[in-house]
Amino acid sequence: AYKSNLTVVAKTVTFLKYKELMDFYHFKFSEDEKNLELARDMFCFMAFTSLRYSDFSNLKKANIVDDHIETFAQKTRKKVSIPLIDDAKELIYKYKDQENKNGKVFRVYANQKLNQLIKRAAKKAGLDREVMKVYYNGNTRHEEVKKFHEIIGCHDARRTFVCCSLAFKIQPTVVMSCTGHSTYNAMRPYIEVTSETQKNEMEIWNR
Repeated sequence: AYKSNLTVVAKTVTFLKYKELMDFYHFKFSEDEKNLELARDMFCFMAFTSLRYSDFSNLKKANIVDDHIETFAQKTRKKVSIPLIDDAKELIYKYKDQENKNGKVFRVYANQKLNQLIKRAAKKAGLDREVMKVYYNGNTRHEEVKKFHEIIGCHDARRTFVCCSLAFKIQPTVVMSCTGHSTYNAMRPYIEVTSETQKNEMEIWNR
């Protein structure tokens, strides 16, 4: 029954804004940076489809049905149906001739390796927006500022899908049907962040 009196700060929800995502998606890597290009494409595919790494890494061609992804989320065991937007279809077509094991759509890097390559690709593409994270050590407040390319990882792709979709005013219930979120409360952190993003963007009128 003990309740602590520690200060708890809501976790910072990090994601790419739509323009950042598309600039990243269209960034041209050199011929000797094919590994960075592939890692970038994997990140973008997850951002275009809301897939977690666990579901993305096991995605098979048989899961693509009538321009939809039909699969069971490994984390929740829920069946999800995700419409494929044109950019996601473009990536599937780009790698259609790649030989992959077990009929998978992509030849996927291990999670840790992929995160390392995504950071390198993001740095190369200039994703250097600063992000502040706040934490407490006892009652002492600490602030840590990082460049986005220093903290980006697979987890940010799914958040990007949610936040961009909500910013486009797609109904939360539609977004939830893609992500597999079971409750509105699970979406609340994204909705709050998106509302703040929209407020900041609308300040352009005042400037």
